[in-house]
Amino acid sequence: MTKELNTERLQSLLEQIAVLVKQEHKANAEKQRRGENFNIFSVLGLYHQEVSLHSAFIAELLNPRGAHGLGDALLVSFLQKIGLTDLKIETSQCMVTVEFWIGEKTDESGGRIDILIETPESAIIIENKIFAGDQPKQLLRYYNYASSKRYKNGFKLVYLTLDGTSPSADSTGNGKVPEDDIICFSYKEEILSWLGEAIGTSAQQPKLRETIIQYVEIIKKLTGQNMEKESEKALLDILLTSEETIHASFIIEENLWKLKRRILARVEKFQEDVADDINKAGEFKISGFKLAGDFAQPQSGFSFYIEGWRNHWIKFTFGEKYYKRFYYGIVANNGVETLSKIQLESIVGKLNGYRSAGSGWWTCEKYPEDEVFRDHWQAEAFVSIAKNDRFKQLMKKEVENLLKATAHLDM
Repeated sequence: MTKELNTERLQSLLEQIAVLVKQEHKANAEKQRRGENFNIFSVLGLYHQEVSLHSAFIAELLNPRGAHGLGDALLVSFLQKIGLTDLKIETSQCMVTVEFWIGEKTDESGGRIDILIETPESAIIIENKIFAGDQPKQLLRYYNYASSKRYKNGFKLVYLTLDGTSPSADSTGNGKVPEDDIICFSYKEEILSWLGEAIGTSAQQPKLRETIIQYVEIIKKLTGQNMEKESEKALLDILLTSEETIHASFIIEENLWKLKRRILARVEKFQEDVADDINKAGEFKISGFKLAGDFAQPQSGFSFYIEGWRNHWIKFTFGEKYYKRFYYGIVANNGVETLSKIQLESIVGKLNGYRSAGSGWWTCEKYPEDEVFRDHWQAEAFVSIAKNDRFKQLMKKEVENLLKATAHLDM
């Protein structure tokens, strides 16, 4: 197969996929017209809240005494789904607690367990990671707590992430937690599969069923599974047409990260345009900007430096690798905050942002209102940078909002 033939076949493949994408967009537009895209979790801005949404919702479903009225049915199916059948635990007697406090945090003890499922004889400790990174010796602290309880029938640590990754060596105390005591599973596979079964189980509870369906939509967005099943099947059928189309699929996959980087290189030009526009308006003065780091890595992003600001700067960044958890705000130089508590509260209030406990360098953080740029960036986010001004307009609007919220302060 010649290079020219490869190029032609690749072009043909992309054209077929483009037709499919157009059909998908048309179907989504129709869903929007019918109000089927309404999602209460998105409306309330809870999609990224590990504790107040994800841990709380999953724990409620797992609770045999939960308001869902299904007893221990969902807990039993959950344990089967993650393969936890060797632990003797009386599911109907389980107590399920969110953010369970196990004492003041020290080097190897204390902290808060995301979800604790417990009887006097057994326990399951779930560490829920949507966006947050591992804390030093986090799983070791939970392991030490469970070991000290001397559960008659034992315990297990469950490490839940979007894609099923393993905990870091730092979290396990460099191997002090036995691998056999840790179960790794994902929202992308096991949780979605379990929730799918829960939708069937809750067929006679319409309010519960609809809520689970809406939560499933959130998980699919977080894990990059937005395509309808019919469209997904049609896409796979196209890719499996011949040996050439399979080869072409791998060529596309191998070069996708290069495409993303080429598109993101445009951000620096956007920064220049935003700085020029704001400086021409005359109310504020941007003295410089910087594009730094590999966007695929956490804490990479771009910054603006403001004339007269000696102790802070503006930063846009990804909180997780591979273009996940995009947010922005104001950062303190060297992590030393010079503003008072009242001033900080004023900024957070004006921006409708937040300042996390132990936020370190960040004076104020905020997630974008445009859901295309929240969470895990998908195709539409990159299209908005490559082919239109949608991202540039968001950048300009938010920089202006940050500047106005701090206009009266010595930054």
